[in-house]
Order: sequence, then C-alpha cells, then structure tokens
Amino acid sequence: MAEVSMDYAVVESMAEGFRGAAESLQAVNRALETAAAILRASAFVGMVGNLALAEYLDNIQPNVARLAATCDELNSDLLGAVASLRDGDLSGSQRFIDGGGSGRSGAKTSPGAVGGKAVNYLSMYQDGVNGWQLIPIGGNFTSDELLTQKGPSCTIYGAMNLLVENGYDISQADADAIYQDHINKPRSLDIMYDMLDGKHDEEGFPNEDAFEILDKYGADYDSGDFSTYWGLGSPERGDAEKFLVKQLNAGNPVYVGTEMNEAFGMGSGAHAYTVIGAQTDSNGKLTNVLVSTNWAQRYGSGPVWEIPARDFMDDWMEYNDGEYIVLKH
Repeated sequence: MAEVSMDYAVVESMAEGFRGAAESLQAVNRALETAAAILRASAFVGMVGNLALAEYLDNIQPNVARLAATCDELNSDLLGAVASLRDGDLSGSQRFIDGGGSGRSGAKTSPGAVGGKAVNYLSMYQDGVNGWQLIPIGGNFTSDELLTQKGPSCTIYGAMNLLVENGYDISQADADAIYQDHINKPRSLDIMYDMLDGKHDEEGFPNEDAFEILDKYGADYDSGDFSTYWGLGSPERGDAEKFLVKQLNAGNPVYVGTEMNEAFGMGSGAHAYTVIGAQTDSNGKLTNVLVSTNWAQRYGSGPVWEIPARDFMDDWMEYNDGEYIVLKH
C-alpha cells in the first residue's frame, strides 16, 4: 500500500509565505489605486502631465491585483491540503482516543505557543454545560455555514459571519463576491477618512466597510466601545466582560476588533471576528471565550478557537478600547 505523508509545518509555512505576499500585493494594489485617483484629480487643476502617469498606474494595477489573487489562492489551496490530510489522520484516530469509538474527541489542538487553541469539534460545547453560554447553533445556523475570509479582509468577513450567526443566508460564493466588490472599490476617500479617525483596520479594510455590509442586508445593529474620558482613560474592562456575557447569555454573537498577540500569538496587527460563546466559573467570572476566526481550517481543526478570557480581554481592550457590534433582536 502506498504511504502518503506531509510535513505539516513546512507546508503551513509555505502557505503563510503566500498569505504574506498576497497581503503585501493587495496593499500595493490599493496604493496604486489611491495614487492614480490623486493624479487624476490633480490633472483637473492644471497638472495635465499627471493624467498620463495615472493611466500608466492604471495599466499596472490589474496585474498586481491578479498576482495578489493567485498568491491568496495558493495559500488557501495549501492550507486545504494540510487540513484534508490531517483531518483524515484525526478521523481515523478518533476510535482510539477519548471516547472509545464515539468519533468525537474532546481534545483541542494547540497551534503553537499561543493563548488560544483551535477546536476539533464545535459539538463538544453545549449551552448551559460546564459554565458555557453559547449562541444557538443548529437553529439559526450550523457551524459549517461559517465563512472563510480571503486575504486581509477580516473586517468584512467578520461582519458577514455575524449575519450568518444571526440566521442570514450568505453563501461562501456570495461572501467572496462582496469581498471582490470591496477590493475594486476606490479607496482614496477611505484612506483620507482613516487618517482622521485613526481606525483603519490592520487587515486591510476600514471599520466603515463592516457597517456598509450590515446596512446592505438591512440589519439593525448597535456598535460602540468601552472607552472612558473620550478615549483618554483606560477602557472599562469590567463593563466589557459583563456586556459580553450578557449578550451571549441572550444568544447574541458579538463582533469584536482585537489585537492578535495574546490570543493568537501572531505579534503586531489586529483581527476582526465574532465571539459565539463564553464560559464562566461558579462565581460568575469569565474564564474562556469561544470565537469564530473567519479563517480556513488549520492545524487539523475547524475555524473556531477557545481562548482564555484574560488573553482575549487583553487583546480586546488594547485595540480601540474594546470596539464591538451586535445585532438588535
């Protein structure tokens, strides 16, 4: 019998290389669009030569966009290959670990020295069991309906996953088409706005794009943060914890923007995603959260992670004072 094997770490490293290249090229793509827009605008005030420069950049930009899309596709394909092979290993091993043939493992696979751990099976969590408060899973939506982001686009995929978790019907194809529309949208006004409000998303899209998607689907929502003294004081961490537990206890997922270093071990940068569960101890203290990352399957598990509350709260409070979005019900 032929033996198929893979060095997961090496292939995952290759995938991350393509992901980094895609992000860099997408940033170049947006910069070219902005530069061309500025040059065209300046041509109207007498700098006619700038129009030729704008046309030159317009010819380069589509090629950069195509190369970025190819790198992003290679990243997804490599991660998919890892997931498929490793999931095959896991499914065959379930008969021998934690449950004696139940086909369900209680183990969580750690992706490295990070606070969070990727979850093998979302079904291992139950609302009201072991202190967990979860949003309805299996009613409004099932975990296989969660969307996977393409490239640096967590802001918009996080917003779409918030809708999916609230019962909206958005397919992966629909989500990817919306992503492409946002890639093609002129970014110059967004960039100028972000220079003023300082909230440009680290993953590539401004926060306003999330609101635009929610408005597109006619969602009624609340947004805010836990800043004090007009952002000059420390955020109200205790209020944020109570808010999160209250929302999840009512079955409402919470869209958040956080740093990535404590929970995900990914150094600088930020990430937007949804919180779908919270675990509290006997004293009502938040101990862990369950989040939908918008990521493809990694490390032999799905796109859901369990994160220690302290790591999550540190990342959440340190990025824009704990910003959030929830849908009204």
